[in-house]
Amino acid sequence: MNNLTTENVEEIKKGYITGFYDAEGSISITKDYTLSVLINQTYKPVLERIDKEFKTVSGIKIHSKEGYDKRGIHHKNAWMWRQFADDAIPFLKYIYTYSIEKRLQIELGIKYQESIKLTYARSKGMSQSEVEKREWFKNKIEELKHITPTEQELKSYNNEIKKLSISKDVRDGKQKVIFGTVDDLYKNLGINTTEQETINKQLIPKMSNYIEIGYLAGFYDGEGYVGISKGKRDSYSLSVEIANTNFDMLKIYETKFGGKIRLIKKEEEHYKEKYHWDITNHNALPFLKYIQPFTIVKRQQIDLAIEFQEWHNQVKIIKTPEQKKKAEWYYNTLKDMKQETGEEISNNKYDENTNETESNPLDKYMNILQW
Repeated sequence: MNNLTTENVEEIKKGYITGFYDAEGSISITKDYTLSVLINQTYKPVLERIDKEFKTVSGIKIHSKEGYDKRGIHHKNAWMWRQFADDAIPFLKYIYTYSIEKRLQIELGIKYQESIKLTYARSKGMSQSEVEKREWFKNKIEELKHITPTEQELKSYNNEIKKLSISKDVRDGKQKVIFGTVDDLYKNLGINTTEQETINKQLIPKMSNYIEIGYLAGFYDGEGYVGISKGKRDSYSLSVEIANTNFDMLKIYETKFGGKIRLIKKEEEHYKEKYHWDITNHNALPFLKYIQPFTIVKRQQIDLAIEFQEWHNQVKIIKTPEQKKKAEWYYNTLKDMKQETGEEISNNKYDENTNETESNPLDKYMNILQW
């Protein structure tokens, strides 16, 4: 992967940004019917890289400060990158083609923004029918965040939009009809209801190898977890996980790298079903090495996890005092990494001779994609 062409890097970057947004991004329509797209993250540098690609007025702002919530749980500083209305469209179109988790929401956002562009030019205010159209998009995007549509539900979009009523001024002919029937609305939005690859069908897109590796790395950076657990009798084990509501998404990881997918009990009835993909110990190494060069947020954690597992593979059973001390160092160091803000990342390596840590150049931990 060191001999990447410029085209390869662009593909990996596109996959990464799409995967990262699918994991950490959000799309909504505000109370004043403005399209809003944002990404929240505790590791600011990754947002700075994305902002560099899609520079807007909104930029990056502090979302929440470090502290403890009402339950006593500690939270790090969180940052927010946000775009509004027309400014968000280039970004949404950039990630749309290969989005999996939020593809339907992205398509609705694009169609919404394109459908309202001429509204203000035609009239000073919004008619009731225009309000109803915007409300439909707003509610539908919010619904998709809380429910997992079945095949039948996806096909019912045409029927659901029939529920929109036509306001009295439209019926009386006092205003030009923006949309009056289902077919009229879909025609205005450019949606071909005779094709499967429309809003009615959620598909897993076909990706090139470079886009796929970028996507899997980006999605893991947002939704993934790597940790070392400590068991009885000084046993230590590596665990890699991804939690998500999209079973098909996690199936990609399971198919390529093994592991297993399990269903997690819902916290609230209205939540989507949630799944975990787990892979452990030496079985996790191929996956971690596959995504390692292309991760940003969790790069240091992955580096340390790989180092730990390769060492563990050699010693097999941790039994001497020195081995126990080293395993404990890996355990504590990886745990500490998760508590850091990302503004200044510690950069330590276990020293076999002194049993202490020594600093390494941060460049060792930088991913090879300097975008």
